[in-house]
Amino acid sequence: MSHRQIKAAETIAHMAADFFARSSNTPQSGSSLITVTRAEISP
Repeated sequence: MSHRQIKAAETIAHMAADFFARSSNTPQSGSSLITVTRAEISP
């Protein structure tokens, strides 16, 4: 994987983690812990 692909995958992983953290903190579900460890992209 090229440096650009690695950086893009890291950015996507961070964005996914932020999305899941925001969408899972609803009053119905309470507090939850979600970890995004990796994102893979194709060339």
